[in-house]
Amino acid sequence: MVNNLIGVKDILRILYFVVGIWIIYDIKNCKNYFKHSCGMTSMYRLPQFQTLHNDDKNNYRMYIYGEGNYFRKIINTNIFEGIPIIYIPGNRAPADMARSIGSILQNKTEMRNVPYHFNVFAAHLNEEPSTFDVKTLKRHAKYLEDSIKYVDSLYKKRNHKFVVIGHSISGIAFKIALSQSKWLRDNVKFVISLGTAYKEHQFKITGDFINLWREMNTMVEVPIISFHGGLMDENAEESLTGNDDGFSYNTQSMDRVWTMADHNCLVWCNQLQRLLFEYAEDKGDKFSRQNIDKVLDKIFNSTTIEYPVFSSNDKRFKLLNIEETSKNDYIFVIRKTNKNIGPLYQYYTTLKATKDYFYDHKMTYTYSLDPLANKISYYYDTTSEYKLIKEDEIVALSPSIASTKKNYRNSDKIRIFSIPFLSPNIVYRVTTTDYSKIIFKSKLNQAISQDNILIFNFFDQDDNENGKLFIIPHPEKYNDIKENRMEINIELGLTVIRVIKLNITSIPFMLSFIAMLFSFNSNILTKFFIFNFIIFCLR
Repeated sequence: MVNNLIGVKDILRILYFVVGIWIIYDIKNCKNYFKHSCGMTSMYRLPQFQTLHNDDKNNYRMYIYGEGNYFRKIINTNIFEGIPIIYIPGNRAPADMARSIGSILQNKTEMRNVPYHFNVFAAHLNEEPSTFDVKTLKRHAKYLEDSIKYVDSLYKKRNHKFVVIGHSISGIAFKIALSQSKWLRDNVKFVISLGTAYKEHQFKITGDFINLWREMNTMVEVPIISFHGGLMDENAEESLTGNDDGFSYNTQSMDRVWTMADHNCLVWCNQLQRLLFEYAEDKGDKFSRQNIDKVLDKIFNSTTIEYPVFSSNDKRFKLLNIEETSKNDYIFVIRKTNKNIGPLYQYYTTLKATKDYFYDHKMTYTYSLDPLANKISYYYDTTSEYKLIKEDEIVALSPSIASTKKNYRNSDKIRIFSIPFLSPNIVYRVTTTDYSKIIFKSKLNQAISQDNILIFNFFDQDDNENGKLFIIPHPEKYNDIKENRMEINIELGLTVIRVIKLNITSIPFMLSFIAMLFSFNSNILTKFFIFNFIIFCLR
C-alpha cells in the first residue's frame, strides 16, 4: 500500500511537467503577437561590390557597394565624393548585408534629386565567429582602423565625417577601435549600433571579456546611438544595449515602427535610416556631442514635423483653463494632421509647440500627451479634441498571470492606468476589444502597440518607478458610447525567456536547482555544484 503512494519526488515531477507544457504553450501562443512592421528594403537593380582594401593574411576586405550607373561611375573614375558610411556585419555575417542600407540610400537620393549622395562601404571580416573570442574582436578592430584610413585616402576632399553602422558584436569591435585610435575619434561623427550589448557581455566566460568591456567604456568622445529590438531580438538582451556615453532607442517606441524586431530585421528596417538623411542635410552643428540628443529625440520620438511659433493672440488657439496641478496630471490633445500648426502649445514669450506623435501608420492623426507642468500656460488648436486627466482619475492595476479586465468607452478619449514596478524580468500583455492605441511609458522604457496588442516590460533594475499605461480609442469613434474592454496579464512563457536572457551566465546554477528537484541525488548535485564553482571562478 505504501509503495503505491505518490511521493514528494513524483509530485514535483508532475508539477514540472505541467508547468513546462504550460510555458511551451504560452510561448507558442505569444509568437502570434510578434509581427514586424519594419519597412523592408527592395532592390530592383543588381547589387554590386568592389574590393578597395584587403588583408590577405586574414582574408579581410573593405568593399564599396553600389547599383547601376552610380556603381559603374565609381569603378571607372575611382572618384569618391559622397558621404562615407561604413557598415560592419555581425558575428559570422557576410558583408553583403550592407545592400539593404546601401540600396535605400542610393534609391532615395536619386528619387529626391538631392545635391548629395552616400558612399556605402562594407567590411568583410571573413565571416569569423567573434562572440566568444577577445583576440578576434581586437583583430577586427585593428583592421577596421586600417581600412577606414585607406578609404579616407580615396577622397580628395571629404566634406563629412564617417558614420559607422555596427551590427551585433561588431559594434563592440568598432568601439574597441575607437578607444585605441585618436584618428578615428577625430574623423567619425557618430556610430549607429544595431543589437549590440554595450553594458556587458551576456556570456562572461573569462576575465578577458570583463576587462575589455571595462576598458572600452571609458571612451566618450564619439556619440553612440544604440538600437534594440526588444524581446524579439533573440541574440541581444535589450537592457544590455544601453551605454553610458551614448543613446539607446527601442524599435517598439519609434514613430511608425511600433514593433519589436529580431536580430537581423534591425539591419533592413529602413525607418532607422532617417538619421542618415538628417545628417546629410545638416548645415550647422546639430550633430555635435552637445546637440545630437535634440536631433535624435525629434527623429525617433516624435512626428518630426517642425511647427512655427505663434502669438498667444492667434485666434486658432484657445487657452486651457487649468487649475492647480500635480506632477501626475496629464494633458491629451488629438486632431487630424496639419503640418502648419501643432495640436498643443506651451506659452513662454511666444507659443511653442510641444512634441507630438502620429496616431496611425497613415499619419491621419497626430496627438500630444504631456504631464502638466506647473506655472506653464497651455494653448490648443481649436480643431482638436482634448482632455485633462487628474491624478485621482488614474487607475492602479495589479497584473497577475490571470487576466485583469477594465472597461472603458470611446467617448473617454483616453484612459490612464498605473503599472507597479515589480521586476524587469516580468513581461506583460495588453489587449483591447477594439483597435485602440496602447502605450506604455516608464522611466527608461516606452512601448507602443501594433493593432490592438501590446507586449512590454520594464527596462532594467534602474527602471524602478511605476509605469503608466495609456489607452487611446480611435478619434473617429469618440461619439460612440460603446463600451470596450482592456485586458492585462503577465505572460508566463515570455517571462521565463526574459529571465533566461537576463541571467544567462547563471544557467549552470539553474541547472543545479532543477537537478536537485528532479533527482534528490547527492552525487549528481555535488558534480553540479563543483561545475558551478568552476564557472563562478572563471566569470
